Amino acid sequence: MDVTAAVALMSLAAGGFCFFQGMRTLKAKHLIENIPTSRIRSLAMGLVEVKGEVICLEPLTSPISGTKCVSYSYTVDEYVREDASSGTGITRQTDYVERWKNIRSGKKSTAFKIKDETGSLRVDPQGSRIDAPLSATYHEKRAGKGRGLMDVLADAIDKSINGPEEKLIKIRPGQSISDPKPSDLRYREYLILPGEELYVMGTAGNDGKETTIARGLNERFFYISRHSEKKISSRMGREAFMLMALGFIFTLTSFTLILAYLKII
Repeated sequence: MDVTAAVALMSLAAGGFCFFQGMRTLKAKHLIENIPTSRIRSLAMGLVEVKGEVICLEPLTSPISGTKCVSYSYTVDEYVREDASSGTGITRQTDYVERWKNIRSGKKSTAFKIKDETGSLRVDPQGSRIDAPLSATYHEKRAGKGRGLMDVLADAIDKSINGPEEKLIKIRPGQSISDPKPSDLRYREYLILPGEELYVMGTAGNDGKETTIARGLNERFFYISRHSEKKISSRMGREAFMLMALGFIFTLTSFTLILAYLKII
């Protein structure tokens, strides 16, 4: 297949994907805006929105900081130097680009309860989209070091562990890592903690013993966030706009390439 035709088809596929994701995000935004917040005591079955305090049932231990939580996700990034040279032979210009490159990530959640002033109910977060803000950032200097936290994570990635904190530099919120060197590692954790206020939209059901919010069989939307409803709606609106704008750009690029391939323009 001609390169132009291949790029045109890939652009068309990317445009369709972006449009689809944009419409899904817009639908989620409308659900969040239009479904009223329910009191737990008078909760109806089906798609519901509740807000309340997290009550821990069986805590997890986050793998970076060792914090007790009900949900964690983490990323590990390595500071790398990549060749960005251009030209060949005697015209070759040697250059390097240094950046953080993701090398590992993971997440885990456990069932918990959410409580408002009228009562509490169980939340099973499996299959949900969890929106937790950045809780902690750590920097590990690797030059001349031996076994690091990355090695510990690789050995026990599915276990709750504490890393060698003596090797980690905690970065304050809003502060960037100063003067990183190649092979340095950056660890970031996103946590939901007991006692925090939480927003949950999912499907409420009752198995005869207790009411649980989980991912529904028909309505698949299931969203858990530490942010306010207003902030969630605003951010989803921006995401939907950007996705559909990208979809338009990819589609326009595809049609332009197709016309060029057919020698119409």
